[in-house]
Amino acid sequence: MTEHSDDHEIIPVFVKSVIDDGASRRLDPDHFANFEEYRAAVEEHCSMLAERFGGEDVLLWRGQPTSVRRMARMFLECAGQRKIVLPAWNRHRFEASTGIDCTAMFDRRGSFKPLEAAAIAEAFLDSPAAENYVDGARYFFGHRVP
Repeated sequence: MTEHSDDHEIIPVFVKSVIDDGASRRLDPDHFANFEEYRAAVEEHCSMLAERFGGEDVLLWRGQPTSVRRMARMFLECAGQRKIVLPAWNRHRFEASTGIDCTAMFDRRGSFKPLEAAAIAEAFLDSPAAENYVDGARYFFGHRVP
């Protein structure tokens, strides 16, 4: 897939982060002969997801309805791993959804601090507020966005 990739190489990365669970390489743009084949595969996958989750109004992340609680559990899973790299956008997504200050998750150089992230996630998951988040819905600082 080279004909449209000059300045657009990041777009398939973002598309994949929304609609693909990451377990397979089936939506990797390099597996397609051209952009049209890739686009057709993405559209087919999106149609399947819309049917599975009851329409196109469900906000997806990694091929599943977005879940603030799932994001928090992801931080917990990182706690026992050494030298894990967590993209800052994971923090940004959780922080923007909940309004929880996640500064402590990264040091000044931008290195992920898994134990601090786990502590923040655990405090969130143990709070009554965690139950207020509906999977598949968008939130901004704890408020549902229509």
